Amino acid sequence: MAETSPIPPESPSAGDQSERPRKRLRKGTRSCWECKRRKVGCILETPTSAVCNDCRRRGTACVSQEFPDPPAGTGSRQRAVEDRLGRLEALRELIAVPSPRPITPIPGPVPTLASSKYDELSQKLSAAWPSQHDLDVLLDIPDGTKGFHLYKGGCLACDGVVRPRGILRLPPPGSHPVLVARKLLLLSIFLQGAMSSPAQEATGVKPDWHAIMARVVDAARLVTANDDLAGSVEGIECLLMESMYHDAVGNLHRAFLAIRRAITMAQMMGLHRGNRAPNSSEIDPRQLWFRLTQADRYISLVLGLPQGSCDDVFATPKALEDFPPHAAERMRRLDVLAAGLILQRNVSDMYNSGVTREIDKLLRKSAAGLPSPWWRPANLAVFRSSRDAPGVFEEVIRLMDQFVHYHLLAQLHLPYLLCSPANAKDDDNNQSMYSKITAANACRELLTRFVSFHQASPTAHYCRGVDFLAFFATSTLCLAHLEASRQSQ
Repeated sequence: MAETSPIPPESPSAGDQSERPRKRLRKGTRSCWECKRRKVGCILETPTSAVCNDCRRRGTACVSQEFPDPPAGTGSRQRAVEDRLGRLEALRELIAVPSPRPITPIPGPVPTLASSKYDELSQKLSAAWPSQHDLDVLLDIPDGTKGFHLYKGGCLACDGVVRPRGILRLPPPGSHPVLVARKLLLLSIFLQGAMSSPAQEATGVKPDWHAIMARVVDAARLVTANDDLAGSVEGIECLLMESMYHDAVGNLHRAFLAIRRAITMAQMMGLHRGNRAPNSSEIDPRQLWFRLTQADRYISLVLGLPQGSCDDVFATPKALEDFPPHAAERMRRLDVLAAGLILQRNVSDMYNSGVTREIDKLLRKSAAGLPSPWWRPANLAVFRSSRDAPGVFEEVIRLMDQFVHYHLLAQLHLPYLLCSPANAKDDDNNQSMYSKITAANACRELLTRFVSFHQASPTAHYCRGVDFLAFFATSTLCLAHLEASRQSQ
């Protein structure tokens, strides 16, 4: 008999494996296949619930382990995944909110070229620029102080040489509106110092500078009145120049509103922290913040209003290390610091003799750093007929710094001028007498420099801010003489 080989047992099919007897669950135990695969606890809402909590949340089929494990096909599971994704998308659209506009601490410079939405605005601004003939007439006026008006208008670093022909040029066509408005405001400030020049009258050529200046400023307001355009370093500088323009024409209230807008925007950008923007333009944000604070405190003192910011990051010991003791810039920063202290004293206690003495020491310290010849009144009459005479630029800046310093001394000691020691909160007779003498002497110094300023060119300067200081000094001296006469009687 032939030997037969054993027949190997058949391998169980997938269906046989699913029908193979499974380990019986303990009585009272309920667990589904999906929770087993995920290795999580299968929790039922109630003992009679047919679907566990996890399967209900995921939207999957809940099959108890008492029954065969359903095949891992793509049908039901794929539909469950698609349903879950659909619910997530719907939930995302339901709770989505518009993302806020990002605000950088200090934005960089505005782009050189304007986008298409600003093309029309840039064209309107460029249309306000005077003709080349009028501009040549303006630049040919022999006025040695015209460079000063450009220097005080911007926040550029200056080495004492200001060339109007190089500055008063429109940016290339298609430039950003802020850059065009900046040139327009520089031109308006320059026009304030060139209107009604004696040399211009002699030539017989007299363009309507008032109309040109009004047209230029109105066009620039299309940018300065727009928060989206003014929200940059260049835009804030435009607001500063707009404030200085209104101060020069004598509209201090509009100057105050413009400088407060600039202060607010600068604070939102973090300029008051002393930071410097990376890849910034030629404008130094730290110098810009100092100029803003300087203008704000000056206008606040003249109008008797509180200051916009008490931050003095520009006058910290570390910041003053960049300037030697004999530098005029160091004195400027200390004077602005003293102006802020005077404004704080006026709000809290105007007759606080201790605070007054401390501020007086600060002003004396700032003045002591400069040599005695520096404090002599400037003789601008020698530059009257010169054309861009050497030294006139520095002389005008020195004269303006003296105006600011003596104005602060007069403002500091003014409360004691009409206050007798019996009416003051302190009975320090020496302090009261010292304040009266100091206020009167400071006003005399102001008037001396006012006369020197207007003798240089009586009609060429259009600076109502200086006129306000002269009126303040004259009124203070009149009150001092009346009070002295009253006390003598």
